[in-house]
Amino acid sequence: MYVMFAPPPAPAPGCDPARLDAAGVALLIDALGATSEWLAGSAYEILVTARDPDVGSRVAAGLAQMPADRRKNAAIVAIANDTDPPGAASRFLDHDDPALQSAAAAAAAMLAGHGGDPGSWAPVLARAGDEQAAAGQVPTGTAG
Repeated sequence: MYVMFAPPPAPAPGCDPARLDAAGVALLIDALGATSEWLAGSAYEILVTARDPDVGSRVAAGLAQMPADRRKNAAIVAIANDTDPPGAASRFLDHDDPALQSAAAAAAAMLAGHGGDPGSWAPVLARAGDEQAAAGQVPTGTAG
């Protein structure tokens, strides 16, 4: 029982392809939509670091079937694992689902600030900020 209530490691371990087989990756992808916040969050923390285009495309393909409250983190995983993360974020900004739009803004802010090429993220960040301002929200990355 103590294991169930133990906090996850901080930071969560990265996705090491040498330690995960295809079945393990499939379980983590499924866990992104879990009703358990802890399980979904753990899967997110592991998969967001995978840098595996196959993971990105599989998660993106399953977004429509995900519960609404799990779609944002799953979309961030899809963007972070895309072969062109800024392009993927831009496509998600075009989507009519607010969770996916929010994911695009969050992924752009996260990935641009962690070793991403700021120049390639600038248009996405500007567009996300413009759309959030038009919706009356505080733009990502600013104090409100």
